[in-house]
Amino acid sequence: MYIAIFNNIKHTPYGPLSKWATGMADYHVGFTDLTDYWDQDLLFRKRKWNPRDEQEVTLIKLPLNITPKDLDEVLFKDVDSFCIEKSFKRLYGYRDYIGFALRKLGLKFNYNFEGVVCSGRVRDILYSFGWTHLGTPKDLEPSPTDIRKKLMELNYPIIRLGNLH
Repeated sequence: MYIAIFNNIKHTPYGPLSKWATGMADYHVGFTDLTDYWDQDLLFRKRKWNPRDEQEVTLIKLPLNITPKDLDEVLFKDVDSFCIEKSFKRLYGYRDYIGFALRKLGLKFNYNFEGVVCSGRVRDILYSFGWTHLGTPKDLEPSPTDIRKKLMELNYPIIRLGNLH
């Protein structure tokens, strides 16, 4: 199992914005076993692993023993809680990207909006399995670059697919 970090400076507006806000063009992150892919969209979702040619994908070996079954359980718990509780707290937290930009400008923006961005969901899942190196769900949402930098700092094995931009 791997953490997949997508980086694209040319073919999407998100890459250049992320590069400006975080120093790298990492714009999305999720989990893969190279057959399936789990990530945070509007809700946490599962789909077939199929990165596009124009994307660079960095795969980093998971720091914990999390299985596809574990991620499927997270997926089904999300769907159940969304349907039963009508809770929007786990919906995509696009407003947190504003926080990345404000922090880049040197402003002290220490607020998490309701909702979850892809990198926050990865952090929350890792945390739920006991990995605390990215903080807790109560901390500020990390960016995909924050996750990349932390895993590289801790020397986790890295595999790169596609062209480096």
